[in-house]
Amino acid sequence: MIRLLLITLVISKINGDDKRIYSAIENTRPIIGILTQPTPSTWQKPNRTTYLAASYVKYIEATGAQVVPIRMYQSIDYYLHLFNSLNGVLFPGGDFSNEYLYVAKLFHMWTLKVN
Repeated sequence: MIRLLLITLVISKINGDDKRIYSAIENTRPIIGILTQPTPSTWQKPNRTTYLAASYVKYIEATGAQVVPIRMYQSIDYYLHLFNSLNGVLFPGGDFSNEYLYVAKLFHMWTLKVN
């Protein structure tokens, strides 16, 4: 059993007014974003400042959903584009950085606004 300290699943409302990008082939599987976490200092190497635990990816994929990493240290436009393209977000638990909380707050605020 996967033990998670904190998981918050935010489901965004999908309606016909959303400005979503669809491919020619319709995807019927939900797309769930998982927020990456800061890499512990003992793991850090150049250009490797965040990670996504494989257990979270496997857990979501086992439900039939597709996973998209939500990278930290990106622009608001990046986060807004992802928000409008995702069906839900998983926030892994553990130690939180200011950037992690900032991104989580953005997604939470946008979710409240559209629902």
